[in-house]
Amino acid sequence: MKKFKTLLIVVMILVTALVATLALVGCEKGNYLKVVTNAEFDPFEYMNTETGQIEGFDIDYINAIAKQMGYDGAKVTSIDFDSVVPSVQKSKKYDVAIAGLTVTEERAQQVDFTNTYYDAGQTIIYKGDVINFENEDEMWNFLKGKKIGVAKGYTGDILIQNAMKEGGKLFDSGADRKVFDNGALAVTALAGGERDVVVIDNAPAKALAKTFADKGVKVVTNVAMGSEKYAIAVKKGNTELLDKINTAMLVLEENGTYMQIWNKYFDKESNL
Repeated sequence: MKKFKTLLIVVMILVTALVATLALVGCEKGNYLKVVTNAEFDPFEYMNTETGQIEGFDIDYINAIAKQMGYDGAKVTSIDFDSVVPSVQKSKKYDVAIAGLTVTEERAQQVDFTNTYYDAGQTIIYKGDVINFENEDEMWNFLKGKKIGVAKGYTGDILIQNAMKEGGKLFDSGADRKVFDNGALAVTALAGGERDVVVIDNAPAKALAKTFADKGVKVVTNVAMGSEKYAIAVKKGNTELLDKINTAMLVLEENGTYMQIWNKYFDKESNL
């Protein structure tokens, strides 16, 4: 009888363990598109400190795309910006990357890009009186001799780096470039007098200028340097996923969902 009771207890423990295991598996229910980003690019992606959730235009957009494709939504992870593109190509952890990614030839060698979804350009964050440049050339002339801050790996970083090479717009102009881990750190250096200007994408520039407005920080909004387009990145050769995302993007544009999200985050009169 004693042996029977012992056996019964063991069986009950095993059953309880099995039920608990099944319950845990049940908690993982759901089919989500696995997305990687860098949540330091407000208003496209940023961390809501109150909720601990990643939010922004890109996040709302990729969630809408995922649901249009038949997923329950998007599961988004934030990593360092420099690792976003390589992680899609080399890691099986992520299906796509969305992080205000400018389509470039260099990146297109590593990943495949969807149709573009946002037109952007680079602009200048500075301190002092309001500046209204007449054209892009005036902006470049303004940067000559300046201590310029850029965010690591961002298009502004690449733009200024190339401009300082021989034959570039800032070559031998006395301009100095310093790289920061993100835009907020670059603008902090500007506010503290370490940098004269920061060059970064126009929409994040406007968001940063608002954040640092009490420090006398301003942003150029009437002219941009260059033009670029953002797109979603998928693993190179994954044409099936690429086609499905492009189809979903087209549907969201036609049914008005894209513009609803756009109007939530951006001024209606411009991309700034």
